[in-house]
Amino acid sequence: MTNRDTAPDNRRGSLVAWFASNSVAANIMMIFLLVSGFLSVRGMVTETFPSLDPRTITIATPYPGATPYDVEESITRRVEEAVIGIEGVKRVSSRASEGAGIVTVEMEDFADQNQVLDDVETAVDGLVDFPPEEAEEPSIIKTKRTSSMMSLAVFGDVGERTLHYWAEKIEGELLQLPEVTLVNVTGGRNLEISIEVSEETLRHYGLTIDDISRRVAEFSIDVPGGTLRTKAGDILIRVQGKRYTGAEFENIVIRSRKDGTKLRLGNIATIRDGFEDTNLTNEYNGVPALFVRVTRSDTQDTLKMERAIKAYLSTVELPQGVEVEIWRNSTDILRDRISLMVRNGILGYVLVFLSLLLFLDLKLAFWTSLGIPISFMGGLLLVSFTGITMNMITLFALIIVIGIVVDDAIVIGESIYNEQEKDPTNPDAVLDGVFLVKAPVTIGVLTSIAAFAPLIFSTGPMAQIMLPIPLIVIGILAISLVEAFFILPAHLTSSRRWSRGLLAALRDSTHAGLARFIDRRVVPAIVLCLKYRYASVALGCATIIVTVGIFQGGIVRFIFFPQIDSDHITVNLKMPTGTPFETTYRYAEKIIAAGEKMARDAEAAMNEGGMDNGTSIVEAVSFTVGSQGSTTTG
Repeated sequence: MTNRDTAPDNRRGSLVAWFASNSVAANIMMIFLLVSGFLSVRGMVTETFPSLDPRTITIATPYPGATPYDVEESITRRVEEAVIGIEGVKRVSSRASEGAGIVTVEMEDFADQNQVLDDVETAVDGLVDFPPEEAEEPSIIKTKRTSSMMSLAVFGDVGERTLHYWAEKIEGELLQLPEVTLVNVTGGRNLEISIEVSEETLRHYGLTIDDISRRVAEFSIDVPGGTLRTKAGDILIRVQGKRYTGAEFENIVIRSRKDGTKLRLGNIATIRDGFEDTNLTNEYNGVPALFVRVTRSDTQDTLKMERAIKAYLSTVELPQGVEVEIWRNSTDILRDRISLMVRNGILGYVLVFLSLLLFLDLKLAFWTSLGIPISFMGGLLLVSFTGITMNMITLFALIIVIGIVVDDAIVIGESIYNEQEKDPTNPDAVLDGVFLVKAPVTIGVLTSIAAFAPLIFSTGPMAQIMLPIPLIVIGILAISLVEAFFILPAHLTSSRRWSRGLLAALRDSTHAGLARFIDRRVVPAIVLCLKYRYASVALGCATIIVTVGIFQGGIVRFIFFPQIDSDHITVNLKMPTGTPFETTYRYAEKIIAAGEKMARDAEAAMNEGGMDNGTSIVEAVSFTVGSQGSTTTG
């Protein structure tokens, strides 16, 4: 028996032959990949951009009343000197602002984060006479992965205290939602309780400022001392906790007498609820505003959070004069990209099917194009175990792979089709077609996988962002190979054709036209290249050199991410130190007025050009006036 005679027997014992002859098993695999892949996609966490592990440690030290220069000299510089040189520390930077200093420690890619954190804590604790007497104890934490997801504007001309109350009420109610865990109010002055005691009252009761400050600190452990305004000196009590009120401070017992009576703070001091004495204002569409910022952690689903927040906003009840609107919503970008990918995916699938229909039988075109959703669902099922999320980069990877995912199925399907055309009665036509191209198809897919595989082992922040691309491309290509070898042949075992009549005529006409083009254009071009082979090689090399030169010469610039127009326009106005608040505010109003004039001019031009859609090009305007000086090193 010759090798030619034994080859079919060897093929019949292969896994490909078993699936080809067991269509039930092939269909079960197909349904499993489609269903389980769909369920895994629904279970993926959605976010706008991939969450990065910042691999940083933050050392924050409050220093009330200190200037940025004092903070830098007494806090940040000493901490920097203590942590530089610790094993696993890559870079140290700092920011000294009025009243606080922050030092950021960036760790090496493969450093043990917990060990570096312990070493940093030990180094800071070892500093002599640190922190200064007026400063608070430093807070040393490993930075968590969070990202701003949405901002709500709470606005109305109702007074600062009323606005604070409703903004904080909205904050508390949002935190009651199971989908939301991180919310904070921004854009307003901090709440402050002022305690004023006259010098005569202190002498009358034999008290000092330190006595009262100590009792206040004991009563409210979250409040670091405070300020009592007297002729002898000032101590400011700042209350960050929202549960504290001036009435509660009135009941603080300053001294207990022998007869059982108690001297309370309210008996000797004037206590006022108010705000810290800083120049800070926020306006939204021309009226005072605060912003409720919703932040997501790396395990929270952006779209689910958005749906929960919008459902809450549709039911929240606010008093007359107070309104709440969504100001910035990062999920808009993600939702638009998902919609775009779905539309492009459907369009791409239809185009692939129609293109195959022009050259192949309807049955072959149908089952080959069906490999796209099978490969996508199966690939996403695989990568779901790696913990990646559905984000902008993930969608980009899906768009990349959509054009190459069916190449192997087309080659195998066409090979099977040709073998069946040669001998419709051959029972091994399917196996002949698969094994004829098995090696080149496998090598082709593995080559594509090898091109993306190195990206998996890259390091650094950019590597974290780009990681979904190789994982998704490799996963989908691997499943496409499985689909082409084990599922597709089972559906092509019958030599019966689906294309008849008009479809068959269209396919034959396309084949004839392609054959004429090859004979008249392609073959002569190949003959010409072979005749002048040295010139052809030189032309190819010249093309490569010119292409490289275009990039190296800067004619075509290379940037990692394209610059895309934003939906928001931001103007930063920095005035010289010492500029009065009113002057800064006046210039900010001029900028707003100029922007509104430009918007009106643009709308007028659109109206004249017949492009008016009935809506303003400016949805909302927000501006903040007031800032603190700071210095940054690193």
